[in-house]
Amino acid sequence: MFPLMTLPQQMMLISMQATQAYFVTYLETSLRLMAQGHMASEEVAGRVTAAAEQVNRAAQDALCAAGKDKCDSLPV
Repeated sequence: MFPLMTLPQQMMLISMQATQAYFVTYLETSLRLMAQGHMASEEVAGRVTAAAEQVNRAAQDALCAAGKDKCDSLPV
């Protein structure tokens, strides 16, 4: 601390330092949480995409099988 500062000035300086420390901590924590959320959303998106592709393939196979059965049942 500076010895020539009055008590109110010292209190103001300490308050400003505490506020700065709070906002730096808040910013670091926010950035870390946003990064974690982004990684989690990418992971979920990958799983959803894989599941959708699997459902799409199953639907295409079912349509092909239904079409083949329909064509096989037609009289020649």
